[in-house]
Amino acid sequence: MARSMAFYKALGFQFYEKEMNPLIVFFDNQGTKLELFQREALAKDIHAANPPEIDSTSFKDLL
Repeated sequence: MARSMAFYKALGFQFYEKEMNPLIVFFDNQGTKLELFQREALAKDIHAANPPEIDSTSFKDLL
């Protein structure tokens, strides 16, 4: 998450998060928002009761 935050910050996105490894971060971008989730948090957001399996590169069997 810290690397992703640094990447988007270097592109000019602004955020107000103080932690360097939050579960989620919101970036301001001239009237729009960009959200970054940690994969585990995103899996739970997709399906809280039965989150998709996470491998080293992506989610498996999202449906």
